[in-house]
Amino acid sequence: MRLELTSGPFVDATQWRIFGDQATAVAALIKGDVHFMLNPLGVAAGFRNQLKQAKGVGIAENAGNGLYYMSFNLRREPFNVKEFRQAVSIMIDREFVTQQLLAGLAIPTYSIVPLANTGWYNPNVKTYGKGLKEAEKADLAIKLLKQAGFSWDVEPKVDIPGNKVTPGRGLKYKGKAVQPFELLAPHQGYDPLRATFALHIEERLNKIGIPVKVNLTGFNTISSRVFDEQKFDAWILGWGLGGKFPSYLVSFFHSENSGLGGQNPQGYNNPEFDKIADEFRAACDQAKLKELAFKMQEILSEELPYVPLFNAPLFEAFRADAFVGDHMPYEKVFDGIQGTNGLMSYVQLK
Repeated sequence: MRLELTSGPFVDATQWRIFGDQATAVAALIKGDVHFMLNPLGVAAGFRNQLKQAKGVGIAENAGNGLYYMSFNLRREPFNVKEFRQAVSIMIDREFVTQQLLAGLAIPTYSIVPLANTGWYNPNVKTYGKGLKEAEKADLAIKLLKQAGFSWDVEPKVDIPGNKVTPGRGLKYKGKAVQPFELLAPHQGYDPLRATFALHIEERLNKIGIPVKVNLTGFNTISSRVFDEQKFDAWILGWGLGGKFPSYLVSFFHSENSGLGGQNPQGYNNPEFDKIADEFRAACDQAKLKELAFKMQEILSEELPYVPLFNAPLFEAFRADAFVGDHMPYEKVFDGIQGTNGLMSYVQLK
């Protein structure tokens, strides 16, 4: 009796090769030395055309389950003033940055839970400043700041019909000068998307007299200062959010996680939010979990301990000619192929 293989052969082992940069990894993939590029940021835009033209290489595009955001040290003034954070969010033109400066490489977002995570995304979160022109944004932000007790030595001037903003200076909170503060963000070599957003934020905030200076630096420097030392003013980073279930709403914002090394380095502390988060952790009913998740998103979109900035589609490259059918078993996957560890248990080799 002869046995014939009707399924497989499947991958029975994986060899990992670590490359110092994407250029080297792309060259190895094109040469056939590796079969899949695993990178949480996906394939950089500059390499996509090269890979599309390479024989035997496939590229998959999927919605990413991630969040790129700006946050503040809420233990310090003026960052602990809700209206200040709202004014910052208003001044950021996410649509302009993603569509014009980044040529569509990113997707503007206003929510902690990604839009593509349809089962848990709350479509009713606040979207401060969305759809407004620069002068309209400035006018709204200035009014908010005034209501909260801010003033200027020289107040910014807004010309809404002409869409012009004359910069202000000497911002004060309840009569006390607001000192220039530092915004940490990854440098261009690590992530041009976040670096571009950081420079845009610096330019727009300074126009209404908010004295911010961007420091484009290394990821490890930011991570250490923010999470390990908590010696910072504001920062821009991102999260890969893992599975669809939004347990990160608790991890990132419950006050119990605000100590050194915790995932709430901004120091957000809201007893009302903590109570809902505790209920969320204890709940088992799907409808109740969704109700509580929506409530948490509504609070966060109002209080803005994080200012969501953008999400990015995930582009991944692989050696299609090494697999049965010249494709991966699944190529349309929320959070990409790497979100399922490269589908290694399902790949059929030629």
